[in-house]
Amino acid sequence: MRSMEVSIRRLFPVVALVPLVASVGYAAPVTVNITGYVTDSDFPSIAVDSAVAGTYVYDGAAVPWSNTGQVAQYWLDGMFIGFADGSTVSASSGTLRLNREPTSDDYRVLIDTAVTRTGSFAGLTDPFVAKIQRVDPSHTALAGFPAIPDPTTLLTNFPEDWSVVYWNSQDPAVQDKLTLYFEITNFSVQGQSTPVPGIPVPGAAILGAIGVTCTGWLRRRTVL
Repeated sequence: MRSMEVSIRRLFPVVALVPLVASVGYAAPVTVNITGYVTDSDFPSIAVDSAVAGTYVYDGAAVPWSNTGQVAQYWLDGMFIGFADGSTVSASSGTLRLNREPTSDDYRVLIDTAVTRTGSFAGLTDPFVAKIQRVDPSHTALAGFPAIPDPTTLLTNFPEDWSVVYWNSQDPAVQDKLTLYFEITNFSVQGQSTPVPGIPVPGAAILGAIGVTCTGWLRRRTVL
């Protein structure tokens, strides 16, 4: 009996910690770094095949501020896109949008208001849109809707890139349109551990609490 109690004392702390280990995942905030290249440009100083780099931030523990069952929208806590000629697009807020079309899935990071523009984009009036958009024509990438997909899986699970910077003049005397298409070649999460599949952050927190509670109960029972 004594040997069994010793075994329990040795084993249970490990078992109780399993939920805590399982809780490792993307917590708030999630900062995603992107790199890529320009595929088409109406801006003379931004050359095709030139580099693109940027970042966007969102709350990994947030719930959608809007969810229709097909479209879920989360707030962005910031977005920045920079180009090789020094031109930049940035905003302190925006939208991360998940869209389940009838035959495809769509992941979109969008800024279209309160946008700060420099370089080739300076002086352009609203409406001005910058977005990172990935599309999955197999309609399977958002099977866990409305959960936000792991950013490191976007290239694989959303193979089509529709990212663009777009400006359309509202001046009848100008009636001009400028677009710049770019493709993302890498998404990486900054300073975060790899998420455990199937365990969302809130669920992991609950599991962790259960582990701590069980440990305390056994201490009170003098098993430990």
